Amino acid sequence: MKIKITFFLALFFSSFFVQAEDYLQDHTGNKSAYTFIDRLNNNLRVCGFNIRSASRIDAIQLKVCDSATNTSSFLPRRGGSSGYLNSFNLDRDEYVTAINGYIGKKDGDTRIFGLYIVTNKKTSPLYGSSTSSPFYYQAPTDGKHSIQGIVGWYKNELDSIGVFISDRTGI
Repeated sequence: MKIKITFFLALFFSSFFVQAEDYLQDHTGNKSAYTFIDRLNNNLRVCGFNIRSASRIDAIQLKVCDSATNTSSFLPRRGGSSGYLNSFNLDRDEYVTAINGYIGKKDGDTRIFGLYIVTNKKTSPLYGSSTSSPFYYQAPTDGKHSIQGIVGWYKNELDSIGVFISDRTGI
């Protein structure tokens, strides 16, 4: 059993540290059924989000643009299919500088209640709702770093979220 756990941890954490300039701001919220790691490498950048929400965040999905092929696609949806679908798209010269939000309790478990995305050009509306427990994930304000991925846990709703911050030169 110890070998299996050690192997899982080595495999799980090895994906966090592929580039020396990258770092993870660990997740806020509750651990639940499914974990996810949506971390971008090389020519990829976050160019949008699909967020399903009502009173809480039901799901998040990254839109990824590839500068080498000039294409975009969505990564898998992280969460359920309830709530209203909201899209937040970024311009070519735009990048994510912060993901902020609110946590709260539902059925005794911590959940992500609200999220808003901040870029170098604009701020999204608040998706979901605010609570008295905010959280903040901010990339350095040097213009060289951006949020290039998310990590967390989900089941029917988004239960926790963290971010990957990377050097954005060359993207």
